Amino acid sequence: MKPLIDRSFRTRPERASTGIGGSSMGGLLALYAMIQEAGTFGAAWVLSPALWYAGGAIYDWIATQPGPVGQLWLDTGVKEGDDQLDEVRQMRDLLVTRGWKLNQGLHYLEDPDGDHDEASWGRRVDEQWTRLVGMLK
Repeated sequence: MKPLIDRSFRTRPERASTGIGGSSMGGLLALYAMIQEAGTFGAAWVLSPALWYAGGAIYDWIATQPGPVGQLWLDTGVKEGDDQLDEVRQMRDLLVTRGWKLNQGLHYLEDPDGDHDEASWGRRVDEQWTRLVGMLK
């Protein structure tokens, strides 16, 4: 998809200028894509990722991957429930053990009023989008 976008639109196709993002399942895919395609994506915006998918296989996969590959924004809402909160905290901690540094390459937020819905993500989008774009060159 990215080659088509770069051919069709005026973009800066370099990794340092390219980010990917999503929420829920899209957040999981953005996390995976940023690490799997580290030569393509310099930043990822990972909101309330569906880390439970496929029995949580993403954790084992992340544990086998190299350390930091770019700028990563990871967040979740406290009102999403204890399981979601625990899963995202576990991912944050796993990324730190893989060499990511909080508030440097790994940016983390727990929204006290956030739920697993578009309204909650929408309330956070301005700040997060501004930060993500600021991470790119």
